[in-house]
Amino acid sequence: MLTTVITIVPRYILINKLPFKIRVSQFKANEEIILEPGQRQWYNFKNTKKQADKKLTIGDETGDSMSAPFFLEDLDDFQLPYKTKVESNSEESNWYEPTKENKMTRCVRVRITSQDNATIFIYFQNPEMPEYSISNATTDYVRVRIKDKNEYFY
Repeated sequence: MLTTVITIVPRYILINKLPFKIRVSQFKANEEIILEPGQRQWYNFKNTKKQADKKLTIGDETGDSMSAPFFLEDLDDFQLPYKTKVESNSEESNWYEPTKENKMTRCVRVRITSQDNATIFIYFQNPEMPEYSISNATTDYVRVRIKDKNEYFY
């Protein structure tokens, strides 16, 4: 007699390593979940008729602004900004925390990884370093413009 063992594992596990609650929603879906700090929760998409439906957005627990969507099938490590109404309450804010100077933008590191190609882990955490930095080694002021935006900084 042969015995076959089948292990059923969740496809997506969301892990909040942030010190605050985060709201997660499928892109263009009305249903969302709130992840507590340190919480780990499996996730199933509500609508997956096509591959493009496998996108998530994130935002603060309160507020109506969400991030740009991102695919969960792409193993990646990136930073995701979104607008918030909750200003940082520390005296010296870190660069990724929302302040009036950065127009209330919070930046979250999103790390999508897998250990066995069956379960995909999505970590939300504070970033360590900015993805990009500009270092002016000249004695002149440099004016920088972000493509498709009319905002300059020096």
